[in-house]
Amino acid sequence: MPLSPERKARLEGAVDLAALAVLDAQIDSSVVGEPQYDFAQLAELSGWSLTDLSDLCLWSGTPPAAPGERVYNDLDLNGLIHLRELAEREGFSPETVGTLARSISYSMERLALTQVESIVHRFAKEGLSDTAARVAAAEYAPTQSEEIFEQIGVLWRRHYAAAIHRLTTETILLRGVSDDDRQFPLIVGVGYAKVFDFTARTADFDVAEYARFVQDFNNRAADIINGTGGRVVKLMGDTVVWVTAHADTSAAIALALAHLDNQGFGAQLQVAVTWARVMTLHGDLFGPGVNLAAKLAEAAPPGEVFIDDAAAGQFVRNPRYAIVPQPEVEIRGLGAVRPWILTDATNPH
Repeated sequence: MPLSPERKARLEGAVDLAALAVLDAQIDSSVVGEPQYDFAQLAELSGWSLTDLSDLCLWSGTPPAAPGERVYNDLDLNGLIHLRELAEREGFSPETVGTLARSISYSMERLALTQVESIVHRFAKEGLSDTAARVAAAEYAPTQSEEIFEQIGVLWRRHYAAAIHRLTTETILLRGVSDDDRQFPLIVGVGYAKVFDFTARTADFDVAEYARFVQDFNNRAADIINGTGGRVVKLMGDTVVWVTAHADTSAAIALALAHLDNQGFGAQLQVAVTWARVMTLHGDLFGPGVNLAAKLAEAAPPGEVFIDDAAAGQFVRNPRYAIVPQPEVEIRGLGAVRPWILTDATNPH
């Protein structure tokens, strides 16, 4: 609902510190629920030792409350009981529980921050100053928590199922998984794209222009990758990393990103693809091929796609693509590497 002139005037006025303190005190009860238990009570009722629960809270990014301070409720209690039962039933080690807690915490914190930022942005678009937009978001955001929570549950199930499908159909059946402990296990296409000359291009931007530019890039890149069948690994402002199970998919994504400026984006991109063995950890990719993709993207001419020898081997007999060898480039830590330029032979630009 658009802001009324009266509310805009109130928000743009002097910040009422007393009202802000009341609002801050109401947020936990409206989003998390009314407090019922202190830390010791939570440990006793959930069946966790004080030490293990303290570790779990730290892993989850929520340090234990001060002794005697009641901040927990049945939502916390039920979640801890279910997690303890799962760990006991499956024989999870403390390391496994820690990895699970950290991965959930990292994802949820970034998700929550992004959602709150989107609400601030919504109010800023109505002409409010940054401070006023943040106050408006603090007043408004708690009213949306149930609807947002419902969407998280739905989408998590979809992504969890998709991740399992990737394990079975993409890596095991189609690509194979190495059992050699000396090798990175998965063979995938790794893509890396970065906005050319980002620092200079955005040097004179104000905050709103900077935010629009970064968001436009992030949205366009994610839409291309998701819509083409890849998976976004990281979006880092001026950079995107993606992964695919098929070389053709990586090529289609890379070429679309390389020509993003022809689709209305205000800058050219440097793009690279490698065909490499990797490992995954917390949803991220690791391995020499990931580093090589980043370095090749830095060396790629704006608007072009660099690929490595292994990726070139995937395209050499594919009539859809043309590959042209380039002079070797010296890459720190990797030595001399010969890149190839990849183009769409059926639709040259």
